[in-house]
Amino acid sequence: MGEAMTSLNLTTLNELKEMLEEGLDELLDEYLIDTPSQLAQLREAVEAGDINAIASVAHTLKGSSGNLGINAVYLLCQELEQEAKAGELCDGAGNVAAIEAAFSQAKDDLAVFKAG
Repeated sequence: MGEAMTSLNLTTLNELKEMLEEGLDELLDEYLIDTPSQLAQLREAVEAGDINAIASVAHTLKGSSGNLGINAVYLLCQELEQEAKAGELCDGAGNVAAIEAAFSQAKDDLAVFKAG
């Protein structure tokens, strides 16, 4: 474990594990199931140039990621939400690709965390 898991905030995850015990695995599974459809919504919103939808989906994803200590996804969504709210979307497709890559990495890291 340790340094390889930069996509996760292990402090947050370990605190949640202490509080929720097995309940954490359920929350993480839910997150892993829900996130791909949110990413698809985000991609559609970017393709449509719908700034409000981008901000809204990015906000939702930021919240769920932040609550579970999925740091990399949280930070990228925060950035995208701020850009969308400011109406300064530089590279929406690039942002979504970065979030998708961060989610993919987090998925791998969460599997290691859950196994640990």
